[in-house]
Amino acid sequence: METFTAEVPVPRKRPPASNPKFTITSLSSIDREVWDDFIALHSPGNLLQSYAWGDFKHLMGDTVLRYGLLYQQEIVGAAQIVIHKRLLGGSTASLARGPVMAGTTPKLMLYFVEHLSQICHASLTTDLIVEPLLPDVPVAAWAQLGFRPTSPVQPGHTTQIDLNASDLMATFKPKTRYNIRLAEKKEVQISASTEKKGLEELYRLLMVTAGRQGVSFYPLDYYQTLFDTFSPTGDIVIMTARHEDDILASLLLVFYQNTAFYLFGGTDDLKREYMANYLLHYGAMKFAREKGAQRYDFWGVALPGDPLAEKWAGITRFKLGFSGSLVQYPSAWRRIYHPFWPRVRSLLSALRTIPSFFHRHTA
Repeated sequence: METFTAEVPVPRKRPPASNPKFTITSLSSIDREVWDDFIALHSPGNLLQSYAWGDFKHLMGDTVLRYGLLYQQEIVGAAQIVIHKRLLGGSTASLARGPVMAGTTPKLMLYFVEHLSQICHASLTTDLIVEPLLPDVPVAAWAQLGFRPTSPVQPGHTTQIDLNASDLMATFKPKTRYNIRLAEKKEVQISASTEKKGLEELYRLLMVTAGRQGVSFYPLDYYQTLFDTFSPTGDIVIMTARHEDDILASLLLVFYQNTAFYLFGGTDDLKREYMANYLLHYGAMKFAREKGAQRYDFWGVALPGDPLAEKWAGITRFKLGFSGSLVQYPSAWRRIYHPFWPRVRSLLSALRTIPSFFHRHTA
């Protein structure tokens, strides 16, 4: 295993190690259960740091690095980094919802991040984007490591539904409850499937939604690879809303530890007045609870102040109608090693609309 100790040369302004016995070690050969057990203990339901998510990104052609911060050979920090090659050249390293730490000491987290940054630099990436879990880390501390604020790759806010409520629907807002009852009155039926063939219908609905709302989705092989990654453990489900012979809505749920994640969904133009999507999510929540999940994560909402808040007000309003707890993630940070390619990408992004995560999370 490749190991970096506290004696590795670092910039002068690095945060000092709290103990010389800390080491940063490659965990490329770590057992899946050991990795996920650490995540479960210190960041339950952190899908983007799960072993399976790393496998999925690897199958999609990205490079996945797993590193641990060890104290006396015991893991006290873990980081899964995804390196994605850009079409126009260069590659971006992303550390999403990490690193996961056994404690809440910002100094130690920054020490870990700095060494991870050195590793990414040595891997010839053009930049590293960190979307951390620990809040309240001073801007000056990030700046000392060469990081600057940046736009997040992942949603900055989400809403999570507590599935332990004895009367789940009673927790929803009145309009949401009304629409659920309307769909039930119209005899909309909800079903769950672990069969891959259901992806074709889901993808059709995604394309219908894309045409109606002018948004973008991934190509079909993205969903097929995602399904192939999570289906062996039964952690991916396609939920469908039907009325008679018509499929009105469909969504994709991924399960990790105690959380069910709503990642993608689409609706047909047919019978939209039946409010099938409301009943679909209610059915998905009940299914997730029966499967043992304690939380239902809508993955992302756009609140006031977000650049897309006005454009995606309807999507956010739909998700917030199920009430739940609002979660705010810390700011994203970026360190650029080779500025040429990021500047080219920034120039091109100013000339076209870049699809956001909201494009893939439609009401």
